[in-house]
Amino acid sequence: MRTAASVRALAYGGLLAAALLLGSPTMVSAQSAPAAAPAAAAARAPARAARGGPFILMIQLTVKPDREQDFVKLLRQMKDRVVHQDHGNILYELFAVAPPRQGGAAGQAGTQADQPHRYIFLEEWRDQAAATAHGKWAGPIVRTQWREMTDSMQVIPLSRVPLLR
Repeated sequence: MRTAASVRALAYGGLLAAALLLGSPTMVSAQSAPAAAPAAAAARAPARAARGGPFILMIQLTVKPDREQDFVKLLRQMKDRVVHQDHGNILYELFAVAPPRQGGAAGQAGTQADQPHRYIFLEEWRDQAAATAHGKWAGPIVRTQWREMTDSMQVIPLSRVPLLR
């Protein structure tokens, strides 16, 4: 059984390790997340991740209001490094959350101003090995800079559902 403290440690110890270990959505508060993470987190990944195939994460973030520009700049730097250094990356993108407007038509999207500071980050890797290699350099950035810039983070591992072949 995982405690709230272990969940916080895993999520800020590395997004990949947290998603692998938890296998379900994990909410993390930056104020309560410890700075250190278990060193053996990746070694305890469930068999689900070891089966092969794409490794996909969705991360819901609330960025501190005064750190949004810094956060976006950091993500641009990280994406540049992913493009030039990492192998096996399929998707590495940040999206602003635009919630439905209250009183508006169903499905009508609002603007970022309606829900400031909320983002969705998606990353997809060819396989677990590519994601793990990325995590070796990205994990320390998440533990330090992301932690300083965010109020909360929810890590959600995803898998494709084949609809049409």
